[in-house]
Amino acid sequence: MELLAKNLAKRYMNSLLNNETFLAGVAVTGFVCMFTALIAIGLSLTIGFRKCVEIEKLAGAPGKEMRTMARVYGDHVVGRTVRGAVVGSFLIYRRFPGWGARRAAKLGDIEVDIPARLERWVIIPQAIGFSATALGILLSQLL
Repeated sequence: MELLAKNLAKRYMNSLLNNETFLAGVAVTGFVCMFTALIAIGLSLTIGFRKCVEIEKLAGAPGKEMRTMARVYGDHVVGRTVRGAVVGSFLIYRRFPGWGARRAAKLGDIEVDIPARLERWVIIPQAIGFSATALGILLSQLL
């Protein structure tokens, strides 16, 4: 019975991967995922970066890593990417008790009240960008 199930699954996958319609659908979906990721990353590097700077001003106490990253990396494309990742990490870590809160305390002041609208401008584009990139990479493995 088990051998029959393996043979059926293997035959189904082979016929599915040989189906041109399926492969075209995977290719189009992968392209849409990568395009969505580029748009989301572009948003986080342009409009979302202003929100990152606001969060850095609120939570980046002197002597914390968030301030150090801002000073070291600046406002160039790589700097914006690193600073956005640091602010996003800070926002996520501060929600977790224990290790996450300790790590967030090294990055910035976890006691400060950050408005939800600022958090959304940082977290949502990064989450969409990373998720779409991961899905695109997974789909490319089918091709």
